[in-house]
Amino acid sequence: MKIKRIIWSITLLMFCSSILFSQSPEKTLKDALKDKFYMGVALNLKQISGRDAADVNIIKRHFNAIVAENCMKSMYLQPREGEFNFVDADRFVSFGEQNGMWITGHCLIWHSQLPRWFFVDEHGNDVSPETLKARIKSHISTVVGRYKGRIKGWDVVNEAIMEDGSYRKSKFYEILGDEFIPLAFQYAQEADPDAELYYNDYNEWYPEKRVTVVRLIKTLKERGIRIDAIGMQGHVGMDSPSIEEYEQTIADYTDAGVKVMVTEFDLSILPPPRRNAGADIATNFAYQKELNPYTESVPDSASIAWANRISDLFKLFLKYSSEVSRVTMWGVTDGGSWKNDFPIRGRTDYPLLFDRNYNAKPIVQKLIEQATYQHGCSIKTPDDYLVPDDYMADPAVHVFEGKLYIYPSHDRESGIPENDSGDQPFIVYLHEDIERRHIHIVSLRVDGDGKKISDKFEHRRSMDACRELEQKYGLIPADQKQRQDGLPLKPVRYDEGDVKHQIANVIRPIARSWHFQSLKEYRALLTLYNTGMEEIRGEVNGKPYRGLVYSALNDNGEKVGMPFKSSLFGKSVGVEALEKRIEKSTEIIKNRGLKERSKKVISAAMRGCGSRSDFERLLAKQGISVLFRTNDGGRIYGATFIDHEQKCVFNGSRLGREFSANVFNDLFNGNGRIPEQHDHRAGHPFEPFENTSHKEENQGSGIGGIFNFFSPETRGDEIEEQNFTRRLKKRKKRQRRM
Repeated sequence: MKIKRIIWSITLLMFCSSILFSQSPEKTLKDALKDKFYMGVALNLKQISGRDAADVNIIKRHFNAIVAENCMKSMYLQPREGEFNFVDADRFVSFGEQNGMWITGHCLIWHSQLPRWFFVDEHGNDVSPETLKARIKSHISTVVGRYKGRIKGWDVVNEAIMEDGSYRKSKFYEILGDEFIPLAFQYAQEADPDAELYYNDYNEWYPEKRVTVVRLIKTLKERGIRIDAIGMQGHVGMDSPSIEEYEQTIADYTDAGVKVMVTEFDLSILPPPRRNAGADIATNFAYQKELNPYTESVPDSASIAWANRISDLFKLFLKYSSEVSRVTMWGVTDGGSWKNDFPIRGRTDYPLLFDRNYNAKPIVQKLIEQATYQHGCSIKTPDDYLVPDDYMADPAVHVFEGKLYIYPSHDRESGIPENDSGDQPFIVYLHEDIERRHIHIVSLRVDGDGKKISDKFEHRRSMDACRELEQKYGLIPADQKQRQDGLPLKPVRYDEGDVKHQIANVIRPIARSWHFQSLKEYRALLTLYNTGMEEIRGEVNGKPYRGLVYSALNDNGEKVGMPFKSSLFGKSVGVEALEKRIEKSTEIIKNRGLKERSKKVISAAMRGCGSRSDFERLLAKQGISVLFRTNDGGRIYGATFIDHEQKCVFNGSRLGREFSANVFNDLFNGNGRIPEQHDHRAGHPFEPFENTSHKEENQGSGIGGIFNFFSPETRGDEIEEQNFTRRLKKRKKRQRRM
């Protein structure tokens, strides 16, 4: 047995006031996730009828929600007009009721697995719009009405939108246009007003498709037709979609006012014939040996990668557990998965949580641990803990009369001493909640009765432990200088992947430790690191809304990839926090005289340069970058200076008239006269390129709403640009008069 188990037990105590450790039944998926979302599974006829007893045991043990794979699709329920066959559907619903499960009906309207008679008349011609409406209503009313009050939610319409955002050219669309979707939801709502209603589709991480789905949600709501959730079919691969794409889709749907469900989850371990093949059952590719590499078994390296991918996706679902109402596996075991023959017949796939021998894969226990020990914070898995030698045969942890006792194994290689006195223990774990990996040292601070244990000497004790760990494991000490300077910022490289994480590593430290006095100065600084920022204004529930989105830029300053809402990175880079940062920066720059150093260096460079490139080179030597804004004719109308030594950003107009756009235009054209800069300190001649630095203050709270975050920059570059335009107009008028 690994020492990790004892560490997890102690971790639990950090969050619970009183826990007694005793033997208890092993947790299941549905137990671990019961306060998060329903854990669902799709059932086939063998499972519904009870013929596959091994599958049924797994279903009853681990799942609390069910959906039918096929038996509720229209070709099975109504093979001929007016002739309904409910035998299998009735068994399915009864199975769910007998086991206390959430039951979903799948699906009412779908272009596939549909009886041929649905669209044609007795002569084989397309029916009229009125006839098709009547057939849709009859089918929905009969099916939903039969299970009114028993089936809790319905996939009303399935897969009606393409990846480019256009509507699928199905017969429904050809005869009725996109109106068939609102009609289907209307008929379902009338048949059972209490049932939840869903739209279900795949590849919704395509931005164009997602936009159309959001528009559909708004259209239904505006017309008073209810839609409760969007089903995101989770037929995913090892590389696509990215976590960022999946997360953005969840966020966009919840912003539109609906819940999200992961409705058909499986993860193919096999290489795809093309990216995002999706779940269109009409798709097929020719068999190729290289696309079927694991005919007998899966190597450990591939299994680990697959499990990590599952884990990452479930972490995302847990993060949004207040918005995600259900996660449904599309099948029970690998042997019964449809992915074995899709989209290439004859392949052997391993996409589900249970193997072909009905055994739970190791990922099942890991998912249970993720859900059990989350507790609303970012606790890492046991693999991330710093423990010596990582071995213990029989550890035990007990809480008795408010004290915690640790009994390690008889094998002292564990390095964990026995604690038979009940004194406070502490644990150490790696963490990544900021832009660098670091350790947290945590101890038990409540007794068995929920009373706080004295932490009078906790800081000294934890620092002693920290220094010991730094020495033992060769860790880098987080001394005052490192906290001040931080890690070097790296430009975002879109082609390196994990773009959200890269952007976070730029914007979080900048928002925390740099000084800027306007939104444009903040934006200018971000562009140095291939990061773009835009303001978004709108209206939500009748109230004005403003926010920020961040995106990756290429080396030409062009946006690449999808943007991310500021909320995905935390409050520190949102509107309110940046308002406070701007107010605080304005105060600090004024009180510390931070402009003066930058002005002196810039003035010296202006006097010593022979060209624009010389000027930029001289500034760079002193740790200052400059961004010139030019019009189409190449004329400068604004400049922003970024002082890396002081972590300050200044628009030229903010520094003074001697740094205005006209001065630089004249300077680089050989017409400039540079004003002398004088040091106001008597007897101290100015050394233009002295290397000075300033300590960084701790970020405090803002002074409060006296500074308008989105206003012009206190007579900054926007006004300068306007003045420049007016001067050009006056000059043209004078030329015309002459």
